[in-house]
Amino acid sequence: MVNFISIDEAAKALHLTKSYVYKLVHLRKIPCFKPGNGRILFDPTELDEWIRRGRIATGAELSDQADAFLMGRRR
Repeated sequence: MVNFISIDEAAKALHLTKSYVYKLVHLRKIPCFKPGNGRILFDPTELDEWIRRGRIATGAELSDQADAFLMGRRR
């Protein structure tokens, strides 16, 4: 069974304020569970995946992607 964490623990792990985590939950921008008792729970693995999806590519990576795209269009 997954060891879920509370909103306090999630805020601490993400280095965010508790109120901002509530806002992310309200906007449905962060994965969470509401088991029906009014609590909000988080799966730490899903939070890690959520963070990793927000990765920003470097300028060199974007340049490489642009070059690859343009080379593919020239064929």
